[in-house]
Amino acid sequence: MGHWDLENGLLLRDPDRKLLAQRHAEWAELCRHAQKVDDFHALESPRSYPPEVRKLLRRLSRVRLDRLVNRLL
Repeated sequence: MGHWDLENGLLLRDPDRKLLAQRHAEWAELCRHAQKVDDFHALESPRSYPPEVRKLLRRLSRVRLDRLVNRLL
């Protein structure tokens, strides 16, 4: 079994666990900057996203790539 690198859309297989320390360090750094969301109401509205992000989300929605991204996440 591997682990997902969601930022890059990869499934990494590391049977010898050579990447384990790096993975733990990256996860710790992510958790340090992340905020736990207990309820979907706590999420920001897309209207509050920066214009570049809103534009990208509209484009993804048009070509239905948003469904693929949601499946990966």
